[in-house]
Amino acid sequence: MSITMKGFIYHRFILLLFLLTFPFSCKCLSVVSKKSVVKVCQNKECLKRFSASSGEGGLIQTFRDLIPNGNDYFSIQPSGCLSNCGKGPNVSIQNRNEGDSEKVYSSIHDVQMASAVLEVGAGLDSPITLMVAVEIMAKASKLTSPEKKVKL
Repeated sequence: MSITMKGFIYHRFILLLFLLTFPFSCKCLSVVSKKSVVKVCQNKECLKRFSASSGEGGLIQTFRDLIPNGNDYFSIQPSGCLSNCGKGPNVSIQNRNEGDSEKVYSSIHDVQMASAVLEVGAGLDSPITLMVAVEIMAKASKLTSPEKKVKL
């Protein structure tokens, strides 16, 4: 196994280790008592706008990656058009803690914006290390060379 592949595997291991240990130390999970539903628009315009600025997996995967393992209080679902296509990608959050209120958020182009939407719309504060890991994984998925992936 080459040294660059070992480095890549090491970084994946560190990310996995963090994701496995984080839920046990997170106090923010106790704030949420009922499941919130995050609906991600799958209209071709929203998909195109987000994929231009992110890696593989799209916006649905980004939201799934931002929610720590073991958190069963969120459901990430694909959705039809949420309107406001000119300002997409669009996401709707149905917050069960606030009487099933639903709000649409627009212009979600990166990991930071997706994390901010989760915090404002559903009360989940994604830890900075998890946000950085998700962003690095998105950048790495765009690269074709294993050496360049390791350098990230």
